[in-house]
Amino acid sequence: MTPGEHADAVAKVAIYAAACGILSTVPVWPPLQALLLLVFLLTGPGSALMCWAALPPAVTVAAVVGLSVSSVLATAVAMAWVPFWGPVPSCLVLSAAVITSGLVRLRALRKPVTESATPW
Repeated sequence: MTPGEHADAVAKVAIYAAACGILSTVPVWPPLQALLLLVFLLTGPGSALMCWAALPPAVTVAAVVGLSVSSVLATAVAMAWVPFWGPVPSCLVLSAAVITSGLVRLRALRKPVTESATPW
């Protein structure tokens, strides 16, 4: 797998994880909500960050999980410090950030490489 294909796959994981995060806020069967939220919490924010780094696949998987859990924990701690506790809005905002990062990375990978200087 080339580095471009690897970044492409991680960016797609970010998009799918963000979709899981958004869907986890919809009031449906609670075990389904918990499963969707778990997928988002374990893969979402980390894949949004790791799609920009060129690391070996094993390192990327470990970093995705570690960064995801730590960023969600940091969000919860920040909400506890300020007098605002809104799990649904925070999940939606974090999901929006993750999906934006994944889409921007996919767009950057699709853009052809061009010369920065104008040819004379």
